[in-house]
Amino acid sequence: MAGKPTYEQLEQWVKQLEEEGVRRELAEKALIESEIKHKTLVNNIPGMIYRAYTDWSAEVISGCEKISGYTTDELNSKDKNWLSIIHPDDLERVFNEGSVLSTRQKDLTQTYRIKIKNGEFRWVEDRKTSLFTEEGEFIGIDGVVFDITDRIKSEKALRESEKKYKDLAELLPQLVYEMDDKGFFTFVNLAGIAMSGYTQEDFDNGMRGLEIMHDESMDRFAQDIIRVLNGERLTGRNYMLKRKDETVIPITTYSIPIEQDGKVIGIRGVGVDISKHVEAEDALRKTIVGTIRAMAYTVEIRDPYTSGHQQRVASLATAIAEEMGFSEEQIEGVRMAAMIHDIGKIAVPAEILSKPGIISEIEFDMIKTHAKTGYEILERVEFPWPIAKIVHQHHERINGTGYPTGLSGNDILMEAKILGVADVVESMVSHRPYRPGPGIKKALEEISENRNILYSPEVVDACLKVFRENDFSFD
Repeated sequence: MAGKPTYEQLEQWVKQLEEEGVRRELAEKALIESEIKHKTLVNNIPGMIYRAYTDWSAEVISGCEKISGYTTDELNSKDKNWLSIIHPDDLERVFNEGSVLSTRQKDLTQTYRIKIKNGEFRWVEDRKTSLFTEEGEFIGIDGVVFDITDRIKSEKALRESEKKYKDLAELLPQLVYEMDDKGFFTFVNLAGIAMSGYTQEDFDNGMRGLEIMHDESMDRFAQDIIRVLNGERLTGRNYMLKRKDETVIPITTYSIPIEQDGKVIGIRGVGVDISKHVEAEDALRKTIVGTIRAMAYTVEIRDPYTSGHQQRVASLATAIAEEMGFSEEQIEGVRMAAMIHDIGKIAVPAEILSKPGIISEIEFDMIKTHAKTGYEILERVEFPWPIAKIVHQHHERINGTGYPTGLSGNDILMEAKILGVADVVESMVSHRPYRPGPGIKKALEEISENRNILYSPEVVDACLKVFRENDFSFD
């Protein structure tokens, strides 16, 4: 028989009971807090949580009114449950697709319509997972339902918009295309297919934009693709398109980036066949060149001592412009202006132009009028380049000491600065009735000594390089 407990034992027991009470109280408090957190989390889910059983009856747990307008009690009643508000046309499909959940562990997402309390039909997304015991017995399904009506409407509107865009694109006589961020075509309209000579099947099998570019356009086209994928919009970009039969046609394109969620995912563009335009431009250019040559010949007939001067100046000016990295169009403008830069001399008396002795100051003033006269003749002709201005300014100097208007610095066209240097060099190399030609050495010394004084330093440097490194010759 146990003896009577001592005071110390009683005190220890009391302490143990107190500790157990505190632990029990803390555990109960933690459980309550966990239940509150769980309930808060469940209530904050923007959908409805339910459980379906093996007899396909369903019990709504929470969020019912957010989705259907019904209360939880209303949808858990004998007369109505979740399955009863599924659209009749969708109900069989929902059952057939969901039957797989009873045979194996699986997650399944379904979309279907429900009839909410106000009589309206809404689209929902039902994300469900099957439940099994440890022994493998199917016991039901847990699911969460979200209202996706607005998303469905947006997707439908987007599809309709895309269809309208593609229908419109098919009606256009120009190439309309889309490419992904790897440069593969994702859409080409009928006109584009016809323009390229390829088939729809060719494009469907995966074709890059580079595959329909001629070799001379390939690098520039690739660089432009990168620019558009970096967010640029490019207009009026000219390329040579290579058809399937290897024939080549010139096109001009306009392209913009395709953006989604703030990220560029592709390119959308239009391409226009400009063959007829190019042919017309070529014909016009030939006419212009013929006119310029006729003008140049007119000057040389009146001044036999300077015969060939304009052609030689044009040759050097072209070489300088090429060395300075001018575009083909700019180089052509420099060449054309140089060929007729002395057109104004037709207003100078022939006896002055061909005078063998020293020219007087008055006579030189008359010769200097040729720049202005040339401008007045040429400004009435529509050239694709500023030829009249170039001719007007070819005797201007960057320090303002030139003629006829004393322009300086950036007020002088760069083409006129090139023409001015080429004119000085050729004049010093060639003989004149009133003096022998000083020669190329003196000519290059002249432009070197007056670099950044009379002549543009960029033009002088290019001219010196043309002679000293590129072996330029007037012969």
